[in-house]
Amino acid sequence: MLQSFPGFMGDVFQILANTEWNLAPKDFSSFVAMFGIINIIANIVGSQMVRKLGIKHFTALATLSSMLSPLGASSFSFRGLIAGSIMGFLGSAQMLGVTAALVAEGAKSDVPQGELAGERSSFIALIKGLSSLASDGAMLGFA
Repeated sequence: MLQSFPGFMGDVFQILANTEWNLAPKDFSSFVAMFGIINIIANIVGSQMVRKLGIKHFTALATLSSMLSPLGASSFSFRGLIAGSIMGFLGSAQMLGVTAALVAEGAKSDVPQGELAGERSSFIALIKGLSSLASDGAMLGFA
């Protein structure tokens, strides 16, 4: 679940895209739409790969894949980010392995699915709050 920490950083990425890459709102919205399509594809492919590779191997591959976007952005600016997002599309599905492991452990210990879903939602809400605070603090530190 902690792997989702960067995904809940609020408006920091939009501010970065505007100040560093001079992206207009229309260009930024096109990127976000492309990222949504990548997420759909990643989750479809990822769900099949979890079955074939296993949870640990898939999560490792997805985590390594998630590094391509920031590497592309830091090396080649916005175009590098787009290329890294496409090549590292499995990074969008890295939560699948964690979710699969959580559901499997819940089934082993006879935890009802509703209770498990509630606990997961609470944990994600906590991470959203903490990651927003962390990213805002980081932006204030760089200002």
